[in-house]
Amino acid sequence: FPVTILFLYMFETSLNAKDIFYWTSFSEYQTYIEKYPQLKSKLHACGLGKTYEQFNANNIKVIPFSSIEEFEQFINQ
Repeated sequence: FPVTILFLYMFETSLNAKDIFYWTSFSEYQTYIEKYPQLKSKLHACGLGKTYEQFNANNIKVIPFSSIEEFEQFINQ
């Protein structure tokens, strides 16, 4: 039990320290925002397909990338 609490604390601390998130689906974004609403103010990224379309349809600013590799290059600049 204490290990689970420690893991959750470490996960949430790491999550809150991030400035940008790459979402592989819009439902993934919704799930995280529901649990961690503070993430709304962060930068969001995704691919150019359905996820991008759903972000746009919901008027949520998102940075599109042609691939996860392009996103990794962007964050490692």
